[in-house]
Amino acid sequence: KLVKKLSKIRRENDVFVDGKVEILHAENGVFAFKRTKGDNEIVVAINAGNYAFSVKAENYTDLISGKTQKSYDLDKNSYLILKRRTHEHK
Repeated sequence: KLVKKLSKIRRENDVFVDGKVEILHAENGVFAFKRTKGDNEIVVAINAGNYAFSVKAENYTDLISGKTQKSYDLDKNSYLILKRRTHEHK
């Protein structure tokens, strides 16, 4: 089920195919990057570290859960795929 969800996210967001990549964080078991193409922006954060933490992301929607929050918990051994909300989606 997760693989189908991830495949759907990739198909629906061409930013994964040819968007510009920017590394946001890469240390202590945590890796985060941003992909952008035009007005589209997706942030992927992977926590393979030993500590959980919160990610402030007011204008983003979690593409896995569908939730829009002001911050997201990134537990140990977890990940987030966040899409920046554009003005027409607010």
